[in-house]
Amino acid sequence: MGTKKTTSEQDQEIIKLYLSGIKPKHIYKQFNISSATFGKILKNNNIQSNQIKRYTDEEKLLIAEAYKNGKSAKNVADEFNIAESSVLNICRKLNIKIRKHSERVSENLLNNEEKQDIIKLYQSGVSPKKIGEKYNMLNNSISRLLKNMKIEKNQKKKKIKQKNITLIFQKIMEQV
Repeated sequence: MGTKKTTSEQDQEIIKLYLSGIKPKHIYKQFNISSATFGKILKNNNIQSNQIKRYTDEEKLLIAEAYKNGKSAKNVADEFNIAESSVLNICRKLNIKIRKHSERVSENLLNNEEKQDIIKLYQSGVSPKKIGEKYNMLNNSISRLLKNMKIEKNQKKKKIKQKNITLIFQKIMEQV
């Protein structure tokens, strides 16, 4: 029997996804349900919602190695379908130095070529959000990098006006 917001078939799919290791927050989004509804579905089907995932020693080493090799905790978490805090806890237990937050998400993981590309993209009008998507970084990290490199903020309105003026000028010149 489903909840008010889900059918029995959806409940079974939710349980299947949960037991396969999919993060609950991804399941909430996929089925457009609240965490309370999710909890009720698990409870109604006699499944404990706070089952602790145990990792094999091999999994722990793979997780730690990925982080140690420069991947962000977020990227490692996504790759292994675990929480970011779990990645950091595994690394701590294996005595791997946890990078400071500013090191984990900052320009320190970028080479000079990538930094120059970010600057060029930004100066050509690409938003920090779009650049962040390309480099798998938060837009705040991109903005911080640009600020630290003393790159002036884009003046969006001025660029839009300048582009419009250029387009108008080109159309006028085509008519002449």
